[in-house]
Amino acid sequence: MTDKNFFAKICKANLTLCPNYYTLYIVGYDEIVLSGKGRKMNRMQKMSWWMVICIGTASILSAVAITILYDKLGFPRAWAGWGFMGFAGFAGLGPLIFKKDPGPVEFDERDRLINLKAARAGFAISYGVFGILCMGIWEYYRH
Repeated sequence: MTDKNFFAKICKANLTLCPNYYTLYIVGYDEIVLSGKGRKMNRMQKMSWWMVICIGTASILSAVAITILYDKLGFPRAWAGWGFMGFAGFAGLGPLIFKKDPGPVEFDERDRLINLKAARAGFAISYGVFGILCMGIWEYYRH
């Protein structure tokens, strides 16, 4: 029923998730479709992609600003480029932008397991980064 070429003609954004199978097409405000699955994304998935887009854009803008400011003004003033991370705050507007789905089930067991795995992975990564930073600071000031 949904043809890949149909979405490619209509959509303005095309983001490849997996080169072989999944492609994310943003068709409109309410129509975000995974072509590999052939169904609409639920509210949680839409909000997650919104967060990825907002935080990714803010990170790229910050990196570019810090690079340019470092070249022009040096490092103490280059840290002002982190101000672009304020754009990541737009990620918090996800619940306002994406209203609740009209169906009776918003969140099923599969979504709960995905959330649990994501939370565990986020904890593990942040714990590892924190440990590496603590040891790096200790090593730096030890000498």
